[in-house]
Amino acid sequence: MNKMRRLLTAISILLILVILHNPLVYALANVQTFFRENNKSDAYFEAYRNRIDQLERELSTYERAQENLKLYDRSSYILAKIAIRNIYDLYDYLVVNTDALVEEGNAVLNEDGLVGFVEEANKMTAKVSLLTSGLKTSVKVGENYGILSEYDREKGEFVVHNIDNYKVVNVGEEVLTSGLQNATANLKIGQVSSVQIQGIEKVVRVKPYVDFDNLNYLIIEAK
Repeated sequence: MNKMRRLLTAISILLILVILHNPLVYALANVQTFFRENNKSDAYFEAYRNRIDQLERELSTYERAQENLKLYDRSSYILAKIAIRNIYDLYDYLVVNTDALVEEGNAVLNEDGLVGFVEEANKMTAKVSLLTSGLKTSVKVGENYGILSEYDREKGEFVVHNIDNYKVVNVGEEVLTSGLQNATANLKIGQVSSVQIQGIEKVVRVKPYVDFDNLNYLIIEAK
């Protein structure tokens, strides 16, 4: 009798499972879909939140750049943003996006001073050779004129040559472009950090105003 009862119970359970098979499968599939969709929604939400955070940082940086660059006449300069900077040529060149065509040889600056000069340009981008690449640039130190031609990467200083050893150059004096080349006169470069006599010249080391490790928004002279 007990065996018969157990058999009937097993048959009843089997029939119930057969009858409810499709609804159960459907319900389980919906549950799985629900969790998958929720996970997907969380991933989308996280991605959008990260993008919004990034855009907010970009906007903040842009607003600071606009504020800091107010010292320049906007009609004479074009705002640019760094697009490419190769870590293997960090101190040689960079590429910027521009909203107007600029010319080769135009000065590139940030709010602190001279960054470099346009080497190549088209309607949307410009390649900029940095002062730290060893560009030979005519400069003036007080009443004296020399050539900025080296960058000591280890010390983070420029080196100016061709100043006669009898000329007076003082530590702390400001170093500016001379205007004797294509570059506009009086663009800021840095301050004298040390002076040494070598043969018939004074070798002047210059601490730059520009932090070449942290460049973002720049402006390009529009002649």
